[in-house]
Amino acid sequence: MSDERRFQFRYLFSRLDYAAYVRHTMIEGSHVASVRRNSRRQRGIALVGVCALGTMSALMLFAREYGTMIATGLPALLLIVWMVLDPVGKWTRSMQVWARKLSESGAGGYHEGEHTLVVTARGIVLEEPHHRTHQRWSGVVAVEESADHIFLVRHDSSAITIPASVFSAASRAEFVSACREWIRLGGGSAVTRHLASHDAACPSCSYNLRGVRAGACPECGTPISHRALKIRADEVKG
Repeated sequence: MSDERRFQFRYLFSRLDYAAYVRHTMIEGSHVASVRRNSRRQRGIALVGVCALGTMSALMLFAREYGTMIATGLPALLLIVWMVLDPVGKWTRSMQVWARKLSESGAGGYHEGEHTLVVTARGIVLEEPHHRTHQRWSGVVAVEESADHIFLVRHDSSAITIPASVFSAASRAEFVSACREWIRLGGGSAVTRHLASHDAACPSCSYNLRGVRAGACPECGTPISHRALKIRADEVKG
């Protein structure tokens, strides 16, 4: 049986809404949080490596094994330089500065005005003052929420931003639940199409998922998503 649920909203999109969109896509979104978590994990691993290699290099110094000392000390030094430079931290801080400037600029004026949003099982249609967007569910990876907005996050980490003021408490919960179900169904078909003709390693156990049609890795049970598999947007359009 086809899913005939339909959500339609008409609302004024303001510069404050645009600022929230910028903050989410550049500072607060789950994709940014994932980058930060990975950076902390990598710095922890680097610290362990520095301690191990530094200890080995010191032992080789006392043993007068200078070649081995250099071979172990140089990687430790490079890891220390990488940790001090902290490229991910610099990137995060630059994103914060850029997001603030973008939020305060007139860039949001292009999106200001009355928006009409129609959301069904077939996809999303957004009409803005200057253009019309049609988005299939295979190109949406997540529904994320803040107190004041709902974000339908796309493959490129941009997001369709909806003010929470258009919802009642019940309709908001119903909308989020429906969107998550449609993402799962739409994304699942995209993953199936991709794996039908591509090799892809399970992010947990590295099992080759080519030809897998289920929503989880048959080897370890890890859920399969196009974000986890890093399927490019142009590979899931068809």
